[in-house]
Amino acid sequence: MTVMNPNLQRIAIAAVAMVMVAQFAARVAQSPTQLLIALGMTGLILGGLFRTGHRHLITGYAIGLIVTMVFEFITIGPIIQLTGPIYVAGYLFAAAAGLTARFVRSQLPAYWANRKTA
Repeated sequence: MTVMNPNLQRIAIAAVAMVMVAQFAARVAQSPTQLLIALGMTGLILGGLFRTGHRHLITGYAIGLIVTMVFEFITIGPIIQLTGPIYVAGYLFAAAAGLTARFVRSQLPAYWANRKTA
């Protein structure tokens, strides 16, 4: 039985999650801020789940948003001038949120170990 490369798993999970969130937000979100929050929450959740391999998650975020933009271009036509910058901002927000979650998660054991019990 062959096992899939864990790095490819991270890329695939991040790409699928970003496509799903972007498609959901495109139909439900009423403002660009809601789209940014949805993409940031995706980065926060995936960043908290995976301790290592964040460069692969960030690559998956990019692939997912590229797939979403190509899908929008095929179905809607030329992408509105606002859509591209919002997706880029969402990508950066998701990457930053994921790295922040990773940092916080890595600091928690040291926090609890150094905390004095009363």
